[in-house]
Amino acid sequence: MQAADEAAFRTAFEQAGIGAVIVGLDGLPSQVNAAACTLLDRPAEQLVGRLWADYLAPGQATTREFLETCLLADQDAFSDERRYARPDGSIVWVSAHLTLVRDQQGRPDYLLAQLVDITERKGMERELDRLALHDTITGLPNRFLFEERVRQALADAGAEPVGVAVVQVVGLDSLIDREGFVEGELALSEIAGRLSAVLADDMSLAHLQPGQFAVLVRGGTHEMVRSSELALDAVRRPIALPSGAVTVRVKVGICAAIAGPQGRTARAGNLVQDATIAAGRASADGVESIAFAVPEMRKERQERHETELILRDALDNDRIRVAFQPLVDLSSGLVVGAEALLRVSNSDGHPVPPELVISVAEESGLIGEVGRRVLNLSAEQASRWLTEQGLLLPVAVNVSAMQLVTAGFLDDVLDAARSAGVPPEALSIELTESVLVEAGSIGVEKLRDLRDAGVQLAIDDFGTGYASLTYLRDLPASTLKIDRSFVEGIPHDRAAVAIVAAVIALARNFEMTCIAEGIETEAQLAYLQDRGVLGQGYLLGRPEDGTEITRVLALARSASLLDEAQGSVEWEPSAGGGHDELSRARRRAVSRRDRQGEGRDARAGQRDAQADIRDQVGDMRDAEADSRDAEAYRRDRAADRRDAASDVLGEARDRGLAEKDRQAAAEVRRRAGQDRMAASTDREAGARERLQAQLDRNIALADLGPGAQDRTGPEGDHAVE
Repeated sequence: MQAADEAAFRTAFEQAGIGAVIVGLDGLPSQVNAAACTLLDRPAEQLVGRLWADYLAPGQATTREFLETCLLADQDAFSDERRYARPDGSIVWVSAHLTLVRDQQGRPDYLLAQLVDITERKGMERELDRLALHDTITGLPNRFLFEERVRQALADAGAEPVGVAVVQVVGLDSLIDREGFVEGELALSEIAGRLSAVLADDMSLAHLQPGQFAVLVRGGTHEMVRSSELALDAVRRPIALPSGAVTVRVKVGICAAIAGPQGRTARAGNLVQDATIAAGRASADGVESIAFAVPEMRKERQERHETELILRDALDNDRIRVAFQPLVDLSSGLVVGAEALLRVSNSDGHPVPPELVISVAEESGLIGEVGRRVLNLSAEQASRWLTEQGLLLPVAVNVSAMQLVTAGFLDDVLDAARSAGVPPEALSIELTESVLVEAGSIGVEKLRDLRDAGVQLAIDDFGTGYASLTYLRDLPASTLKIDRSFVEGIPHDRAAVAIVAAVIALARNFEMTCIAEGIETEAQLAYLQDRGVLGQGYLLGRPEDGTEITRVLALARSASLLDEAQGSVEWEPSAGGGHDELSRARRRAVSRRDRQGEGRDARAGQRDAQADIRDQVGDMRDAEADSRDAEAYRRDRAADRRDAASDVLGEARDRGLAEKDRQAAAEVRRRAGQDRMAASTDREAGARERLQAQLDRNIALADLGPGAQDRTGPEGDHAVE
């Protein structure tokens, strides 16, 4: 019986699917099976009776050291992962499980080592680690790894200054919008390669997010500026793409840590964030430039963080408010609509600047929720005016590019009107020229869908952004708003007067409603009053919660001051109420008629001036026709270039499809590898169980009597390294 068990043990040992080694108490192996020889790619003669320290990769503990650890700690089992060098120089990763076998008296007898090849698994783990710490498009370190390197640099810097430069690529979104993501990724890869080529070896380059790179710079301010200038020069050169050469702009923001112990306490995330803010400041200049982070920017960052907390709290506790500023027909003094203006206050009731709220909302991803709240509140106010006064006064809502390109924006607008019980015509969407350019073709399609649904559209701040007659021709807008910067110059600034008159004429020729913003003086009102435009401004009414507009509507209705259009009432808010207000309203109407009579002669002269303006507009139309001809010529040239590039694009697409196929095949191989790893793990567990069972039987035989110790087993000292 004992001989049979020993034979079974030897058979299991020799035929095990994993490496098995018997090690004596001196740390030398006495027996190895075939799987162990295959694993290490060495014959048994090179493994038995020899220390394996020569085969271990540097930094690995020897089996003798493990044996000493087991004996000192009174442990009977120990597991570890170790690397061995094969004769060809390749490295094999091995999972080693060592079991200390004791004799009948409980004294250590030998070690049984079980070895499993885990090289493939380690390779997959390294690849997963690489993917977790690197950008998949450029192969550069991502934000997590970069900030870790910044932390290490701050800890090791000593007195050497350490800084972060954020390189922001401008125009990448427009490129992707025009040509697609494949071209955008090709451009990013090219930019990453250029930056890697010009930066010093001791600088760490990372890709934080699409179009935003970061550089860890060691050295003083001069070195930081020099590296930034190299980055500017490298990126601003034209980039060759399948669709043709493109040029992007780039801005750099730099944040330097203070040298010495105080600088070593700086937070890596703060350095990156401050440099990002500085890059944003450089971008605002409109030219390629470099900007340094200053303490004021840190204060601004703190202010933006606090604003985000206030905004989130306001959303959670329903403290988003909307103020309504009246829109007045200047020729009749009648209210024809209102503009909705966002208002947010902190828990103490102190208001937060609306521009800051919008900027933070976009940065934090809250702009969608904020926009929906404003749309809903605006539609609800329009519903109240319709229900209580019988008047449909359109409410204009300002929209950012980020809102416009959101997938659910159209539904948000229509759902707000539907929930409030008003038609889509009760809402008007206002967008600046800059927003229209930023939103691109996707935004224009959304605007057409809104127009088709009945929502009114207005171009805000006309003339201050990317002013072009092409936008008036192509965009589905019905209203043009003159920016307050032009209105404030009339009637004394001749240039402002000419611009305002030209914009009014343009709106008339394009059959668009024209609105003058920022009317604050009687002189401005007098100039604009007879030019067929609508107006907004503090002179006509300040933004408030809608009660003042409602009060005047109700007062005018009771005094039968509603005009034939059934949707417009005379507007001149006052602090009082009742009969005195009604009397004042009537006196104002008489006074207005007198003023209109006195102004007829002045209007005759104004008509002559308008004739001159019409001539100027005619010249502008002629110039626009020439521009259209030139544009048609450029389009023909572009079509020729696109035809020439079609073959290149086709090849690029084929390469893209081939790359996808390779990626799919790699995924199949990865999954197959995982399956093999799982099967290997199962085999390892089974082999370990069989060997352990055999050990248990041997120990049981030893307990039966002294004769059991004469088993055929390891002779002398047995060990594996």
